[in-house]
Amino acid sequence: MKTEKDESLKQLPTALGSAEIYDFLYVDRARISALYAQLFPQGLLTSVKTTAQQSFSDLQNLGSDIKVIKAESQSTEGGLEGIEHVFDASWSIPLEVLSRLQGLSLVRSSLVGTNLGGIVLTEGFLRIIDYASMRELWEPGRRLAMKQIPKSQKGLNVTASEITGLMKALPQSIHAHFLTGEGFLWSSLRPADLVIPADDLVLKHGGTISGRWKFLYILDSWADKGTPPDVSSWSGGELTSGVLNVMHVLRTIVGRPPEWFGVTPLMIFRIVNPPSISPPTQADTAGNLPSS
Repeated sequence: MKTEKDESLKQLPTALGSAEIYDFLYVDRARISALYAQLFPQGLLTSVKTTAQQSFSDLQNLGSDIKVIKAESQSTEGGLEGIEHVFDASWSIPLEVLSRLQGLSLVRSSLVGTNLGGIVLTEGFLRIIDYASMRELWEPGRRLAMKQIPKSQKGLNVTASEITGLMKALPQSIHAHFLTGEGFLWSSLRPADLVIPADDLVLKHGGTISGRWKFLYILDSWADKGTPPDVSSWSGGELTSGVLNVMHVLRTIVGRPPEWFGVTPLMIFRIVNPPSISPPTQADTAGNLPSS
């Protein structure tokens, strides 16, 4: 007779205190890992392993039949069988970091009163500009645009050519615009940290990603009026000052616009099966945003 004993598997603790399921668009894995290592002193979680054991025994009857004496005895054979399950924990790390940050009250819900380096969780609309995929389309696009310009405005051809040359010289970067009820946020995105490739997003949505998204970000820079910073008190020479001015001009033209906040997104996600929300109007996407 063989008997077995199973040990129940322990349920892994969930990172979130609610039943919400998140669909991630972007996760800055390097910064999330750095935060995890500080929030959980045991180190960075790479995998989760659960084990289970079951024991068994086999009872056998041994007997002898002698004409004078009849005897019977039993022997027992047993052992243990073990089962291991290894789970990939990479996607539990962002959830645990978010839960832990919120538990420590390190996440703010508003830009108001947030200092540089503060972490904010907000909601709004999202635009992604993939300069990398557009890199080879600037020149054909310029020629098509020139065909639409009247002959009386041919002088614009030089300006358009200069702009095209500038755009082709840009780093192959991806820019993100976050349109929230408190202001406009600008950031660049690491292509490797996009869960959905940027070219897929462009072909599916164009520039504006459909729906409302949640943004967990670090506030990096305040909005400004676009004027070059005064470096006269710590100038490194005329050449250095000239380069700094050019860098500022490039920033205002192809980088963070004036009067926009500069942020570093940690996560961009949405809730699976959210409550019904009316789609944004044209006025919404132009800047007249509803409060989140």
